[in-house]
Amino acid sequence: MKTKKVLPTCASLLIICCFISNFSFSQKFSSQIGMGLGNTLAKGDDANEKSRIKLQVNGYYNLNPRHAVGVEVSTSGSFINSAGGNINGDSDYDPVTNTIKLGSANMNATTLLAKYKYYFRNSKKGFSPFVEFGAGLNTYYKKVFNINAQEMVKAKKNNFAFQPEAGFSAWHFQMSLGYLIGGSTPVFSGVDDLGVNLKLESIRISPLYLNASWRFDF
Repeated sequence: MKTKKVLPTCASLLIICCFISNFSFSQKFSSQIGMGLGNTLAKGDDANEKSRIKLQVNGYYNLNPRHAVGVEVSTSGSFINSAGGNINGDSDYDPVTNTIKLGSANMNATTLLAKYKYYFRNSKKGFSPFVEFGAGLNTYYKKVFNINAQEMVKAKKNNFAFQPEAGFSAWHFQMSLGYLIGGSTPVFSGVDDLGVNLKLESIRISPLYLNASWRFDF
């Protein structure tokens, strides 16, 4: 009687262990490191297009050969800075109001996104197109030298951000086009060391990047 109970139980445990073992070994982690180049698509009076550069690191948990979830950490800023006569760099001076309007479209940013990726083919076998979506926190910031060159204020604003993305993976190389809906920049006002008023207006920035990265599998 005991043997009849033990055998089915052992068989059930063996099947479960084999299933878990097979399932766990089919799961793999991967990471990507890369960079992106693009332009700021901004809205506002001073929101001229600005070239931008982004450095990023991604980590993924591959649910199966076509589905993956993960995180992306990136830092970005202006690719080409135009130096102005003020220590704060790119600016527009109004002699009537003695005010320097600081540039907002070339704002630096740090971004943390949770991501989901879908491959249209097996991601480990050659060429595979994919789509990806990210959501998380984006922080725009600008270092402003206020009152005198020794006093620096970091104007920043946190935004809830989204990033749709599409591209292709070719073995370990990946290229994609991503659009970061990054929110708005911070507001700041003050006086520099020459007694000139400083003004930083808030605008909405949404950079479009062409990204290239290399994948490492674990």
